[in-house]
Amino acid sequence: MNIHELLKVFLNESNNKELMLHACMLTGNREDALDLLSDLLIEIYENPMVQKALDPMAYYKAILRNKAYNIRKRISARFPLHQANCLKLRRSCLSKPSSIMKMNALDVIGKTGCCSSTHRS
Repeated sequence: MNIHELLKVFLNESNNKELMLHACMLTGNREDALDLLSDLLIEIYENPMVQKALDPMAYYKAILRNKAYNIRKRISARFPLHQANCLKLRRSCLSKPSSIMKMNALDVIGKTGCCSSTHRS
């Protein structure tokens, strides 16, 4: 596919919604998801391997997943204690399912100071 066909696939309304949902699932919030989508658009322009993709949507989702993983890896290398605290809280919530019923995930994350969505998995 040439670059124009790839952009049509990316800009197609239903495909774009699907990619946005996928990016939100990976990051946990809209702002980081939009950053991932802009990184994907840059990747479409700069990476010649994208033009060889047989199924662009699958390739786009793989790019989003890899970029989200790299961001998480970078942040966990910079702030290992912060991430460890977030993981500890998640484990304690999982051992007490009733506490999860009383509050949603955003409340739990907000109470720990884990404001960065990249720590969620």
